[in-house]
Amino acid sequence: MKHIIRITLAFIAGFIGLAASAQDYGYVSVSGLPATITTGSTSNTTITLDVRKAENVALQFAFANGGTGTGNVTTTIKYSVDGSTFAAAPTTTWVLAATADTATYTYATNFSTLGYGYMQISSIASASGSTLTPSSLKYSLKMLTKQ
Repeated sequence: MKHIIRITLAFIAGFIGLAASAQDYGYVSVSGLPATITTGSTSNTTITLDVRKAENVALQFAFANGGTGTGNVTTTIKYSVDGSTFAAAPTTTWVLAATADTATYTYATNFSTLGYGYMQISSIASASGSTLTPSSLKYSLKMLTKQ
């Protein structure tokens, strides 16, 4: 009987500990974007995101199309456990539609970190029909913290 009471009390204490958790939110503006990406080309980057404290990461990318042509802008994301060696697979691709004008458009999405501690924007490819001008790339994390 004492054993059952101890297990029950341990379970209740663990549940209260989970209830006392909160989420901290923060975002990071990253550097290393190419100044321009000509149509039909791919710009390789090594923009690394530290996602060790998050299960999911939100990504926001803003760019301007050169004014003519439409097509896709594709970002490729690779994963790593140590932050220095990025695996060839699995990768995640994020395909964005370019609009035929010169306005800056902002796109946002979220990805699972797949249990990895680091993500890398390894390339940005433009099939937009004109020169692409990236203006910003930001990522955000919600991290669990104990209160």
